[in-house]
Amino acid sequence: MKVEGIDKLTLEDFEELDDMIPTDDIETNVMKKDVFSRLSPDAKELLVRESIRRVIRKYGEDGLTIDEIVELTGHSRSAVKRHLDSLCALREVYCLKKNRKITLYYPNGKPLHTVGKKRLEWESDWKNNPIFEITVNIGPKDRLFLHIVEKKFTILEGETPEGAIMVPLDHLDDFIEALKELKKEVEGIDHA
Repeated sequence: MKVEGIDKLTLEDFEELDDMIPTDDIETNVMKKDVFSRLSPDAKELLVRESIRRVIRKYGEDGLTIDEIVELTGHSRSAVKRHLDSLCALREVYCLKKNRKITLYYPNGKPLHTVGKKRLEWESDWKNNPIFEITVNIGPKDRLFLHIVEKKFTILEGETPEGAIMVPLDHLDDFIEALKELKKEVEGIDHA
């Protein structure tokens, strides 16, 4: 990979770089810092986010705390927290509070085991209706999660994810009840 035009790098280019995780080799770490310092701010943000994503995928099967991610990546606590919030919003990572002070972060999209799958789509108007792929997955410590992915279909791109939610299966009844209550509230509202 060439260093010239480094501010024009894409995510694919980052795959050629090391994970940016500190190693025992001092010379390699100095080179990584030198390359990193010459990146544009946007490229730096992408690289930091990608390194956090990779660490969680590689080591997060049993969950990682923010402090563990900071130690593994070498990034500041505030940068790690900011990127974790973004990754959680994108549903690439999910978090579970262990207690009042500890939150564990897990890789999303890599459930331990899928035990059920349903697909919801409406044939009448495929251009405007989303596709919902619903799976039940066994997560960390054998906890079950309902994972709902909203997808959009286009002829050029095929099915692409638009968003997702995860609901712990032990809270599914509460989730459904809240949806029913919301439906009742809006049914009487004039939509004009």
